[in-house]
Amino acid sequence: MFYVVLIWVCYIFLSFCDKASGNGVNGIKHAVKYAALRSFFGALCALVLLLFSGDGFSLNLPTLLSAIAFGVLVAADLLNFLFLAKTGMVALMTVSGQAGSLLIPLFAGVFIFSNPVKPIQWPFIVLLIFASYLLCNSSKGIYKNFSYNTVLMTLARLLFCGLGTVSMQSFEKYGNQNLNLFFLVAFIVSGTVLSLTYPFLKAEGDKSSLKLSKKLILFAFIAAAVTFGADAFVVLAMKYLPPVIQFPLTAAGSITVSWLIGAICFKEKITIKSTAAIILSATSVIMINYFN
Repeated sequence: MFYVVLIWVCYIFLSFCDKASGNGVNGIKHAVKYAALRSFFGALCALVLLLFSGDGFSLNLPTLLSAIAFGVLVAADLLNFLFLAKTGMVALMTVSGQAGSLLIPLFAGVFIFSNPVKPIQWPFIVLLIFASYLLCNSSKGIYKNFSYNTVLMTLARLLFCGLGTVSMQSFEKYGNQNLNLFFLVAFIVSGTVLSLTYPFLKAEGDKSSLKLSKKLILFAFIAAAVTFGADAFVVLAMKYLPPVIQFPLTAAGSITVSWLIGAICFKEKITIKSTAAIILSATSVIMINYFN
């Protein structure tokens, strides 16, 4: 249970950094610059862990292809959620990511791994989608700049996170099991894609508006570090708790933590609607995984 608590602590920092960095970027070019820096910080963390693990740099084709796909999706998701953070609740960002990481691999498994969706999972899938709708509705009541673009960005986050999980599953099935090397390649790809895009984008304002503040640089580093910290604690937690217990605790905890961070740090009003959405989404994620 100790490692599960540490995972929750990591999600506290990650939820705060995600929302604060989204509020801090100004325009697409500024966002690309921040996202590229965060990706390269992620690559640095992966490199440090790879060197300490001693797993080496042997790279087979399935690992390379999976990492490239994952890296492109990370780049897209980073940009997307930076703008979603401006008009959506912190919990909406977390739930849409959790929903995508669970539902899209579930449906992809029907075609890729011949694993059909169980009938008992369908009611909870519907509840999870309904919970996401409630959070969108709650965001509309909190943020005056909420628009249909917020809904589209929510769906995009669901898609990017889901396809990213499929990429990781492909790596786990066909790759060389060197997870740190997988992340190193993926984050280098993500940072490179964003960096190559940067010169072609039009700046909103003068050159000084593109400068990353010390806070944004700190947020990028902390977010990259705690992401790897959470992954490490998940591995350690699995030594003491079976996945059927560990995953629900982690998933439900991350959803609840993000909701509380939004309320405490960003003054997102707690309503009956948002409370119901959190309970429904946490319950749905737990039950879908339990019957998986």
